Amino acid sequence: MTPDTREGQPMKIVHVGYFERPEDTLPTFDPGMDVPCPICGDALSARPRTSISVLPDSGARSLFFRAHRSCWRDASRDVQHDIESQVVDLDVARKA
Repeated sequence: MTPDTREGQPMKIVHVGYFERPEDTLPTFDPGMDVPCPICGDALSARPRTSISVLPDSGARSLFFRAHRSCWRDASRDVQHDIESQVVDLDVARKA
């Protein structure tokens, strides 16, 4: 996957994990900690991080991604929304 652009800004690649069913306690897929933060691009393992859940309208699958806690906290709401939208778009594209 290559970065896309939105409004002239490069899109960050987001590594997405998911739970297939609501009752699952372990993710069906977990991208791990050796992936880059979708905001700064540094390894997630380098600093404290947070998991962000995204629940698309399209079904029971629960998506999540991780970012450095400070990057997510300091990101504008527009940046957060763009990343969350990219996660949903990736899931929709996967189903198509």
